[in-house]
This record gives sequence, C-alpha cells and structure tokens, in this order.
Amino acid sequence: MFRVILVPKSQYLESFNTDFDFEKLESLATIDEVKLNDILKIRNCYYSISCIFRAARVVTVAQIYPNFDNNKIVVDDSVICPFCGVYYRDHSDFLDSENNFKCTRCGTVFKYEREVVITYKTKTIEQPDIILLDNKV
Repeated sequence: MFRVILVPKSQYLESFNTDFDFEKLESLATIDEVKLNDILKIRNCYYSISCIFRAARVVTVAQIYPNFDNNKIVVDDSVICPFCGVYYRDHSDFLDSENNFKCTRCGTVFKYEREVVITYKTKTIEQPDIILLDNKV
C-alpha cells in the first residue's frame, strides 16, 4: 500500500533526501500499486505521478488540469502537452518538423509540428540630417 502525497513546491527538492520525513505531509489517498504516467483522480482533482519512493511506500504527485478534448490544438512558442499542460522548454527532443512524442509527465502520446519563422528587428543607429525649408518664395 502506497500513501499518495502532494509535496509542496517549497519542499519538492528536499523530498529526494533520504532522511525526508513524509509522515509530516498529509496523505491524499492510498493505492495498492502504481506506475509512472498513471493519472489519479482524487476528490474531483487530477494528479500525475511525480516520484515513487518504494522503500518509504510513498507516491508523490503533481496536480494537473487535464484537457479531455482530443480535438484541441495548442499553439505556443514552447511544446505543451495538450492533455496535462506540461511545458517542454528544452526543444532538443523536438528536432523534426513533425513527429509524435510521449509526454514524460502523463504518458499522453501527441503529435507536434514545428514551424520555423524568421523575424527581423531593426533599430536606427543614425538618422539623416533634416533640412528645414521656409516656404517663402
């Protein structure tokens, strides 16, 4: 039996220390068996598995706000899982212009397309002289 715990962001990195006391955190639920990429629904909230600490019999989770609309298209300058909303800021996994990808947080397989857009920025360095004329003839 595993305790399901939502670790506060302020303690997330600390929870990886071997002496971290999970007992001080409230359990959301218990579960017999679990694996990464499982999505849990607890009291009308959805959670993805962050880590499984088998020795401590603890599963840490992150709350997600899933999008169950399979037709929704997400357009952004970063790759975003259209189901759980996780941002992939490191684009090195997305080299092809079009491909499929499995979300590392929730396990959703989604298709992505990469558009390359070139833009130019311009800035004046030196303006030309302006000649003012008096329109008297």
